[in-house]
Parts: sequence; C-alpha cells; structure tokens
Amino acid sequence: MKRATLVLLAVLILTAGAAAETADLSGKWLMTKAVMTGKTEDVYQTLNFRDDGYAEMQGRVFGTWVEDTQNHSVTIKSAMINEFQGTWKISSPSPGELKLESDSGKLYFTPFDIKKITQENSESGLQGVWKLETKNEEGADVYVSFKLPNTLIIEDIGEGFTERSSGMWIYGSKNKSIILSVRDQLLKGKHPVLKIDEHRLELGDAGSKIKAVHVRQTAKNREKLDFTESGNENGASLDPDTFPWFDTYRKVESLQKVKRLTYKKSTLLPDLDIYITKSITADVSASEDTGEIHIGHIFGTLYADNYYEDNVFYPVEEPDTYTAAGEKEITVPAGTFLCRIINIYDDFDQRKTRLYMIENRPGIYARIINVQKDFSNETYTMYELAGIK
Repeated sequence: MKRATLVLLAVLILTAGAAAETADLSGKWLMTKAVMTGKTEDVYQTLNFRDDGYAEMQGRVFGTWVEDTQNHSVTIKSAMINEFQGTWKISSPSPGELKLESDSGKLYFTPFDIKKITQENSESGLQGVWKLETKNEEGADVYVSFKLPNTLIIEDIGEGFTERSSGMWIYGSKNKSIILSVRDQLLKGKHPVLKIDEHRLELGDAGSKIKAVHVRQTAKNREKLDFTESGNENGASLDPDTFPWFDTYRKVESLQKVKRLTYKKSTLLPDLDIYITKSITADVSASEDTGEIHIGHIFGTLYADNYYEDNVFYPVEEPDTYTAAGEKEITVPAGTFLCRIINIYDDFDQRKTRLYMIENRPGIYARIINVQKDFSNETYTMYELAGIK
C-alpha cells in the first residue's frame, strides 16, 4: 500500500512538472519577440488562439491552430504568414510566459490581460494628445493620442496632406516603460518612460529620446452646425434699410481705414478633438471714389467661383438662400463684437456655413465656421478675427 502511494505521488509530481513547462494556449497573447533565421525582432503584436480553432493577429484571422496536449505542441496552418506554418513545441520558460519553438525559430509571448492593461494605462498619466517636438522624415508634425483602454492614434499633419495610423499602447508601471504597437518606425516598440507630467513626455534612452508636449483638447466643446436648411431666399431675412452690410457707402467707409485683417484659421482633427491652427492675413483696400472693395481671399475652404466685390457677403460667395439666426455678442482674439448670425446650407455640395457679421464693422467677419462633407469624411474649419490693422 505504501509503495502504491509513493508511485502515485511520483506520477503527480511528474505531471505537475510537465504542466509547469507548458502553458494553456487558448486565449489572447502579446507576442513580444520573434527569433527567425538567427535574427531577433521585437514584435509587440497581439495573437489570439480562438476557441473555434482560428488564429488572429492584431484582430485579423490568418490561419487555424490545433493543440496536441500530449506532445505539448501546436500545429498552425496559414497561407498568409508562412513563418507560422508548421508544428511548434509549447513551453513556459517562466511563469506567465509562453514560448513556441520549431525549426523555423522561436516566438515569445506574455498574457494579454485587458483588465490589467486598462488599469495600468488609466493610472499612467499618458491619456490625451501629445505633439512630438521634432517633425517626421516628410517634414510633418506628429500628433499621438493615447485613448483608453489601449487605443493609439497617430496623425501626421504636413503641408497639404494628413496621414493617420492606429495601433495600441501598454504601460508598465513596474519597469516604467511603454509598449507602442504601431507601424511608425520612430515610435513602435518598447520605450523607457523618462519623464511624464501634465505638460511634457520623454521616451527612450540617453542616445535616442522622443520628446513631446501635451496638447489641450479644446475642440470637444466646439460649436455644432446643427441646422438642416436655409429657409429664406435672396436676402429676404435681412433688412437692407437697417443692416449696414447692404449699404456700399457704409461698407467702404468701414474698410477704407483698414489695411490688413488677420485671422486664426483652425482645422479640426476629429479623432483627436484638437484644432490645428495657423495665422492668415488678408490685405484690404477700399476706394470712396469708385466704391470698389478688395479683400484678399483667405477663406480657402469656402466657395471661390462667385467672388465679387459688390457681393453683400464679400469675400465669401453670396448664397442663393440663407437664414438670419439673430444677433449675438461673441469674443474672438481681436475682441468682443456684436454680430449678426447667418446660416447657409447647401444640400448639393453637403456644406454648412455660419457667418458672424460684425454689426458696426460692415465687411469684417468676427467668425466663420464651415463644415464640408465628402462621403463619410467631414472637414470642420473655423476662422476667427485676430487683428485689424
């Protein structure tokens, strides 16, 4: 009886030892490293061994998997990723770590625990938008958004182009590091977090630092253009006898003392809830003798094919229909002004525009908001008066 007990105990010990060398393969893992043909590469991508027998990389099915529990191996079939094709030996070099090994190479994984990741990320202080201090190789500004639980968005903003990519981020408080899984060669990989506060972020090491500044997400409470149509035709909603913008003499009188108008142009990045801003200027001239007005066409997102100086709404194209939405006192960088609000809706071009026409400065807008739809995309642009010279 005693001998039988010892034999049973030995079997249990051997079984426990075998279990310690392997890991439960099903579920989601973070691939940290791949060793192939003598080359080691840091990967940091998710791999999910689904219960239905399919295998996913970064959320995309790439093949199937079948585990052989007796031989502690897994057979992966994939026409998309040839490097994964074949039978791999399963082992667990350390607690919580998974290693797959075959003649092709070695793959290393750690568990992808979304609950733990969410907690670590939420306590990291990284959530929000950051702008890199250096431009990328194409001369574009780089904005990085850390969203919970682990979504990473990168937008490159250059002259005349915008490029967007996405991935994931995982912060580790224990070793003060961050994993960025994204295509961007500068940012991808694991980085030490050297400094982080409400204003600045530094990643990397002494030889290769990534520096960024925090960007306030001021566009969250942006003014929405929620009107659906323009209801009054040919200026019927404005009284030419009382509204000075219809009086050419008063408009010329207002503008002949003005040499230049400066506006702050803000373009919305909707995925980041921030504005990209720049200063633009328009030269102004007005002749009392001829009644002619010239203002530089700086409102580039608005219509340009009906651009006449005698237009009441110059230098914005005069609409076929519009709605007067009352008066409102607004504050812009140039000051506080009482304005007449005009809403313009163009269903054909999927365009909405709101004009803030300064009541006692005919010819000068305090603010213009334009929303242009292009299929599923929407461009939101705002111009605010910053200075009158």
